[in-house]
Amino acid sequence: MTPLYQAITRIPPEERDQQALAKNSNAREQFELLDTALASRAYLGRNNFTLGDICVAVIAYRWFGLEIERKSPLLNLARRYEAVSSRPGFQAHVVMPLQSCGELLRDELSET
Repeated sequence: MTPLYQAITRIPPEERDQQALAKNSNAREQFELLDTALASRAYLGRNNFTLGDICVAVIAYRWFGLEIERKSPLLNLARRYEAVSSRPGFQAHVVMPLQSCGELLRDELSET
């Protein structure tokens, strides 16, 4: 997921290798494993909300926010993501525009 995310957020659209971006199967395979695991349980830690659920939700935030082609919906992952992402702490500390660190720094410096 990280190479895909970095390629999209750090490389200007006109310079991106679209064929390489289309091959996001590694990220997709990882999310399919999570989706399968979440089909039979409420949380990654079975019946308890854990740090694992938070970490996966942060990565899923990036995944769902990227403008990429997806073969089919990952319904269990989406269900779990919606539950975690609706929490106030997630909204306050995770939800932000998907842009590069350089853009964030420039934005902060321009505000001062």
